[in-house]
Amino acid sequence: MIIFKCFYYEIFFSFRLLSRAVFYAFIPLVSLLFSLHGQYIIYSEDFSSQEGKGISGDGTDVSGVNWSVSNLNGTLSGSDDYGKVVGGAFEFQDTDGAVSWTSPSTDIANFSGLNLGMDYAEDGSLYSTEYIIIGAFTDGSNYEQLLYQADDYGTASLSQSLSDGSSFSGGSSDSTFSLRVTSRTSAGTRHQTIDNIKLTASTLKNGTLTVSNDNQFDSGTFNVGNGNLYLSDGATLSRNLDLLASTSIYSENFDGQSSDSTANYDTKTSTTSYAKGSEYGVAGVNTTGVDWTVSGGSMDASNEYARVESGQFEFRDVGTDTIWQSPSVSIDGFTGISIGLVAETEGGMEGSDTFQVLQSIDSGSYVTEITQTSDISSSTSLSDSLSGTGSSITLRVQAKNSASTEKHRFDNFSLTGKGTVQLGDNVGGTSTFSGAIALNNAVTLAAASGGKVNFSGAITGSESITKSGAGIVSITNAGSNYSGSNIIKQGKLEVGNGVSLAGAVTGSGSDKSVVGGDGTVLSVVIGNSSGEVDFVSPGLGHASSLTSASSLIQSVSLNDGGTASTSDDAAASIGSFTATSLTFNDGGVFDWEIKDFDGTSPGADYDVLNFTNLSFDNIGSKFTMNILPLNSSNGTAGAPDNANLWSQSGSSFKFLDGPSGGSGITWGDWSAGTVNDFFTFRNDELSYYSNMWGSDWRVSYSDGDFYLNYSAVPEPSTYIMVTGLFIIPVLRNFRRVILKFTKQFQKFFLSRNLFVRQNTKS
Repeated sequence: MIIFKCFYYEIFFSFRLLSRAVFYAFIPLVSLLFSLHGQYIIYSEDFSSQEGKGISGDGTDVSGVNWSVSNLNGTLSGSDDYGKVVGGAFEFQDTDGAVSWTSPSTDIANFSGLNLGMDYAEDGSLYSTEYIIIGAFTDGSNYEQLLYQADDYGTASLSQSLSDGSSFSGGSSDSTFSLRVTSRTSAGTRHQTIDNIKLTASTLKNGTLTVSNDNQFDSGTFNVGNGNLYLSDGATLSRNLDLLASTSIYSENFDGQSSDSTANYDTKTSTTSYAKGSEYGVAGVNTTGVDWTVSGGSMDASNEYARVESGQFEFRDVGTDTIWQSPSVSIDGFTGISIGLVAETEGGMEGSDTFQVLQSIDSGSYVTEITQTSDISSSTSLSDSLSGTGSSITLRVQAKNSASTEKHRFDNFSLTGKGTVQLGDNVGGTSTFSGAIALNNAVTLAAASGGKVNFSGAITGSESITKSGAGIVSITNAGSNYSGSNIIKQGKLEVGNGVSLAGAVTGSGSDKSVVGGDGTVLSVVIGNSSGEVDFVSPGLGHASSLTSASSLIQSVSLNDGGTASTSDDAAASIGSFTATSLTFNDGGVFDWEIKDFDGTSPGADYDVLNFTNLSFDNIGSKFTMNILPLNSSNGTAGAPDNANLWSQSGSSFKFLDGPSGGSGITWGDWSAGTVNDFFTFRNDELSYYSNMWGSDWRVSYSDGDFYLNYSAVPEPSTYIMVTGLFIIPVLRNFRRVILKFTKQFQKFFLSRNLFVRQNTKS
């Protein structure tokens, strides 16, 4: 009999583990089918590698895990009475009372569109007194029951929306979330299990989110309403991103607040008191578990109140001004903020009755945004654009009525705005956004100094892009057809081959701005005045320092964002860049790279800038050509191929390629014969690496194109040497004349001296 009993339990236990494995393998597939939006995983727990962790009659072991367990009122008398991890899931068995599992407190302040998903199951024919309760704490103490299940229910999965507008009453100002699962079982053959817990968010609504890999997201599109989404060094994010045109900043719909009927989390019973709000004759003000307050009024009867009724906030016969007030809400980074709500009146509004919406920015005086003094028909939408700017806001709905038949109601209170969104990196690494990006809002693409951020997914929409940071942002998907403008505040905006930007490219601020790549831009002005881009640099990577606002010194960083290592880097660094409309203004710089002096292919052997229309600044302006050499073997700064001082004299290189005949050129004060005077040349780097100290550069024009012409000029030492060769014969002749004159003078002096002596004797 004992042998049979052991055999029975072994079969039962094995079957239970097998059925559980099948269930937990199947449920995620079902969940995936219903996944419509990309969800950022804020918290997850699958209990892997945690076997035995939990509580039993033998004690508690939660070492190495971030969750906790509690024996609320259970009777755990031995090792078979427990709430612990068994077979990769958390299992409750024979607890004879309530035992709970609680997740760690998780920060949710910067997210909206929250969803809680998990799998739960039972086996062994539960009684009606055996149950599972799933509930949540927000901000540490506000508890709300999400699910209560008793008797047999088999296997199931929970997918509970916790976002604003759902039945979950957690407010949009909640900062933390913690899950609690409570179970009661009363026999060793009856079990309840939980697994695959996942708290996700569909929208970043504020703050900074740094992502290291795709595993931090479920599939689909992730929304960015306001804040910074950064990738860590080496990370690739393939999730599609939707930059929202409007983001919920704060909302309140009063769901679940009509009465305080929150189930106690350690039993299945519930307690009921009165609605959230203020009511004379019951218990004063009740705002437990909500983030708003209510004050004022002169209610003196039980049917006079300002409280939640049937999912709406209702003012009834309040007598004097009564105020519903939101918490203080951050509006930092938002523009175009709007207030909205649905309101109605019942019983008519008398002359002294009012209904107003007010706001206070940064704790300042309250300003009236909406005023209603006449009847409001059923479910009327009211809205207004916010007046004023600041970093925080507090909202009020203020009402007054004076008869028991008069009621003012409002619901679906919302504060929305257009956020400030930044994508990229802030550590100077190399990372890639490979998913599509929908520009329903303007965005800043950031790359920190020394870093490169690749946007290889299609960027679409009509909003603008601003490039920030002293690194490189590279747009490489040919499907990037967004129509907004492009503003470079710092660093390089790199347009990849096949990419055509429909909007103009402009500069902003005092930091060094660079545009280049192998693609096409609609228009750009290269110069050093307001709104102009400082440098143009065809090809990938950058040729001179991006951290200095004016540096011309060669500082090569190649297409991979790091150190050059292959000839492919050199090939990629040379580029053919196109600006449909191009303007060269005073102070502008062209970082022109060359890797082969014998090369005949613009865009392959040396940089070329293509244009349809070209304009020059006025007389007296100067534009710098920065001649920068590349080592063709690896793309580093170094001597280009075939850079011989004498043999290459007379070489010319097309650096501006325009339409034949020059029809698109606006010369201004210049002409084909004088345009060389518009340019100034810096060739220190070439001279250093190639020993071309005697080189000379000029610009010439021919049939719509402009050429850099190189000629060899002897060094000063060469002039001295050659001059010396001519002087030597002259010196030799001069020496002969001097010697001859000296001899003649000596003869004359001796003869004269002899004559004097002879006369003296006589």
